[in-house]
This record gives sequence, C-alpha cells and structure tokens, in this order.
Amino acid sequence: SSVWNDFERLGAEHVAGLAAEREAPLHPQQLTLETFLGLVPAKFSPIAATMAAFLPAVGRPDLLPTVEASIKHLAVGSQLLDDLGDWQEDVHHRHLTLFLAWLAPAEAWSGAVWPGTAELQARIDADWHDLACLEMAADWLDRSLSAVASLPCPAWKEYVAGYGRL
Repeated sequence: SSVWNDFERLGAEHVAGLAAEREAPLHPQQLTLETFLGLVPAKFSPIAATMAAFLPAVGRPDLLPTVEASIKHLAVGSQLLDDLGDWQEDVHHRHLTLFLAWLAPAEAWSGAVWPGTAELQARIDADWHDLACLEMAADWLDRSLSAVASLPCPAWKEYVAGYGRL
C-alpha cells in the first residue's frame, strides 16, 4: 500500500525535524528562516501521517498533497505565533527560536549570558520585529487556508482561521 511509503516518508521527516530542532541551540548561526521552514513543518508530520492513512481509506488519496501542504503551512504560522507569544519565557529557558534569532546576532545566543528581556524588548520596539513576525504568521496561515480553499472542510478552515484571530 502507498500508505506505508507516505508513513515512512513522514516518519523520517519527523525524526529529522526533531533532531534539527535539538541541534539548533548548539549552532545558533544555523537558525535561519530556511532551516526553520525545514524543521517546523516536520513537527506536524504525525498529523499528516494520519491523513496519509485516512484519505486512501475514504477513497481520496489524491488529496494528500493538498491536505499535507495545509497542515505544514499551519505548522509554520502557528509556530511563529507561539514564538512571538512566549519569547520572554523562551529567553528565560534558553530556548532559541527564530524570533529570538532575529533580535540579536548568533554570537549573542552562543555565550553563557544571553541578552536580557529589556534589551530585546527595546530591539522589538525599535524595529517592529513583532509586527514583522505577525505578518509572516498571517501569510503562512493564509497559505494553509488557500491550500484547501476548494475542499469542503469547514471545520479545518475554521480551526486555521482561529489561529488568525489570535
């Protein structure tokens, strides 16, 4: 069954994404938008794997690329919102995120002492980093909805739209 090929592909993607996320704090210079876009959607691969099993069971395996794209676009948008919403907690726990990486050069995150929240808030306020992050999140949520625009899935569309209302 092709389900197993998708399951293996998505499982490998998930494991690779988790490994990359674990390595990110060790190599802050490598946390770029490109690497973020590689590792974050992988975290939602188990959801896509569920759909990889469900869609053939209901006779619609052709929808997997569309549904998977919507799921992974949601992953990016929701992760950006999460990173923006709890950036101070991430600093406190030394959890490097893309949003934090935008606020200071890589060297600031590789040392024993990280920038303080007051310093980072000043950077956010001066350069509107929060607005840029919100706009990017909104774009990815729109991509998620656009991917399934032609499908009759109102509950999913409402779920994704709910993130946009955040």
